[in-house]
Amino acid sequence: CRFTPDGGWHVSFERLTADRFRVDHDVLRALPAGLQQAVAGVRLKGLLSVDGAIDIYSTAVREVSLPGGRTELVPGPAAAAWDVQLDMEQASLDVGVPLEHVHGGIHLRGTSDGRAWRSFGDVTLDSAIWRGVQVTTIRGPLVIDPAGARFGGPAAALVEPGGTRRLTAQLAGGTLQLDGSVAAGEPGRFAVAVGLADAELARLGADLAGGPTTARGRVHGTLEVSGSRAGSHSLSGRGRLRLREAHLYELPVIVALLKILRVKAPDRTAFGGGLVDFRIEGPRAYLDTIELSGDAISLVGAGEIDLDSNIQLAFRPIMGESERQLPAMKRLLGGAGGQFLLVHVDGTLADPVTSTEAFPTLAAAVQKLQSQRPSPAASRAAMRVEPIQ
Repeated sequence: CRFTPDGGWHVSFERLTADRFRVDHDVLRALPAGLQQAVAGVRLKGLLSVDGAIDIYSTAVREVSLPGGRTELVPGPAAAAWDVQLDMEQASLDVGVPLEHVHGGIHLRGTSDGRAWRSFGDVTLDSAIWRGVQVTTIRGPLVIDPAGARFGGPAAALVEPGGTRRLTAQLAGGTLQLDGSVAAGEPGRFAVAVGLADAELARLGADLAGGPTTARGRVHGTLEVSGSRAGSHSLSGRGRLRLREAHLYELPVIVALLKILRVKAPDRTAFGGGLVDFRIEGPRAYLDTIELSGDAISLVGAGEIDLDSNIQLAFRPIMGESERQLPAMKRLLGGAGGQFLLVHVDGTLADPVTSTEAFPTLAAAVQKLQSQRPSPAASRAAMRVEPIQ
């Protein structure tokens, strides 16, 4: 601790370590202002350990006039600089993506002049849980300042000009890449872009369902979503999922579809691939395009699903594999199939209810004709001939 003749001061913690403490109100108040807001901004909870260096010092001294013509030298607001390794055990944090059961660390470097502050971080988390799904080996850049937190590409661009390094992780044997930001305070607006490559459907399904699943395949996908901490009603986004090398014959929805299409189940080659284009609007996802591709028969459809797994789906059958057909041919064959049969799937993902609609286009045409048909009284009035004057 050093004091200068002009009233300034400087406190240096050249090596500061603390093991297994909690970030409660007392600990937060003891931190330098910038570091305090950085930790509070990501809602960090759980057992923490810290190891690093912290400097806290006064800023420029200014002269203040006092009554009686006297003056006094008053130091400016306290400033700080830090370079610390923060390790977490059974922790939780929120950087737009809420993570629980977090194990690993974040290396934080930053400065504060007593007014503005910014902290740069390198994320090195070993494991975390997001909505029941385990994510491992999380690595990438993080920047926290009074505006909020940024990770992946938006953070890399602040660290170095033209930086494009993304936040990466391992998910179900595949590679996950993330970019995003979350605003400070309430309601905590956030935007996240996610890319997933070559994840195992069996492991992903087991995490989501909380138990083993017989489904197999490789999952690829993209997702862009924005919203706030206010709740699921604020969500908005879109994405695409593609499934390859798939074995879906024992999933409840697929079993129901095979039965109604009179395909003997289990048929291990019924559907070997799939594609879903979707939109997120509040607590619902609208599946604008669904393709289930098989060697003998494929299904093309659309529908919607909510956060409680309630579904409303409709499919048209296509003979042959949909992925090998040109879009124009797919529309032609799908349209022709839709003239004769439409398969509806309602209920939930775990307990689907199927039904069929025969000649759906003809039924729609008859319904439209009936709605346009005039009433008998109107018909008689239209046919009445007025005498010529």
